Amino acid sequence: MSFEEFKKALETLNITGTASLKEVKKTYREKVKNAQEQELKELSKAYKIVVDFMESYPFSFSEDEFFRAYPEERLKRRIWQDPLWGRE
Repeated sequence: MSFEEFKKALETLNITGTASLKEVKKTYREKVKNAQEQELKELSKAYKIVVDFMESYPFSFSEDEFFRAYPEERLKRRIWQDPLWGRE
């Protein structure tokens, strides 16, 4: 799968690159309800591309999983929120 295919699939489903799997499924189901036969084939292909891409990541994009994978980011966040050292 190329990036162009992935980008086209996002456009077909009318979703952003930051959509969650739940949002992708919801959008797909809504579009399938009103789709005609040719549109249904395109939507199904686009959905498969997006879901395969999202499921290939070793971790989800939840905040907890992100900080588990990148603990230094949690430390940066804590430092920047400190009134003595941070921006606030």
